[in-house]
This record gives sequence, structure tokens and C-alpha cells, in this order.
Amino acid sequence: MLNIFTQDGRPLGTAPRDEVHRLGYWHETFHCWVTGTQDGEDVVYVQRRSPDKKDYPDLFDITAAGHLTADETVRDGTREMAEEIGLEVDFDELQPLGIIPYSIRQSEMIDNERAHVFLYHTGLPLEDFRVQPEEVVGLSAVAIRDFAALWRGQQDTVPSRGFVLNSDGNSRPVAQQLSRTDFVPHPDTYYSIVLKGLEEAERARRS
Repeated sequence: MLNIFTQDGRPLGTAPRDEVHRLGYWHETFHCWVTGTQDGEDVVYVQRRSPDKKDYPDLFDITAAGHLTADETVRDGTREMAEEIGLEVDFDELQPLGIIPYSIRQSEMIDNERAHVFLYHTGLPLEDFRVQPEEVVGLSAVAIRDFAALWRGQQDTVPSRGFVLNSDGNSRPVAQQLSRTDFVPHPDTYYSIVLKGLEEAERARRS
């Protein structure tokens, strides 16, 4: 069960998740973009969704994200980080970017989200992340400057480096070029806020 809202955040009650997506109720989600440093360059980590997922299978997406159920607060969203990528963090360590409302419409789904969006910087090496195979089959790093250029239309593809799980559950390294079509289709307005936050946080770390 999920809490449902008007677009501006007025509570309307609760509804089952399938009904929320079928009827387009506004609901709350937790998003955390995790950043790190590789070879002296600031990077953002993107997860590769499981090919068995009902929604957006095998696409790249936010480092860790998920729905907030009716009995949860936004502070409980850190469980997504622990479950999906094996990263245990305290909520107060996260850098908030605010609530970003956005809508994605597909033939069988109207996804109206009020996303609570955060950043988190870690020194954990990429190979030490532990992903949840049912949800996530890989994790890749993209330089923040390249990620910004991709979503601002300045580059068609960007290099990424990371790992993907084999069928036996072991990981193997992978390097590939990613285009916008390789990602879950969040609106440009969403990415503009995220990019601004990523770049400001990067400048603050380097100052």
C-alpha cells in the first residue's frame, strides 16, 4: 500500500501500488544518487536494473531508489541503499535536493511521482558494492562532467566502467558507451535539478 497525494502534496489516503500506477495517483519515492572518486575524477554511480523487472528492465537508473510504502517516512528510504547496493548509511549523512514531482506515461502505466531526491558521496571502491540480483544486476561509474554533457545534449554517448552479474551470481567487469536511451526516461526537468546538485557538490568537495 502506498500513500497517495495531489501533485502539490495534499494527502488523499492510500491505494495498492498497481492501482496507483494504473490510475496515475501521485505517490512518494526515494532517490539517492551516489557519487565517488575514481582516478582523481568525480563520478556518479548508476545501477543497471534487472532484466526480470516489470518496469524498465535492463535499463540504467538512479544509484538506489524505490517506493515509500504507506507505513514509511522518507527517512526509511535508506533501506533502498542497503538492499539494492549494500550501502549502509545514516539518513542525516544524505544531501537533500528537495522533492521533485514528475510524470512518466506509458501504455500500461501512469507514474506520477513526488520524488525525495538526495546525494551521497562515498569512498567505497566500486568493486566493494554488493547489489541485489532481483532488483539490480550491475553498477557502473560515469564521470559527472560526461553525465551532465549527456543530459544537456552536448554528447550522444558517454563512457562508463563497472560490473555486471553473471548468471552464476559472480560479477565481471564491463566497460561500455551509454546513450540516453540506455536510461530510464526521467524528464529533462528532473535531470536539470539533479545535475545542478551534482555539480555544486563536486565544486564544494574540490574547494
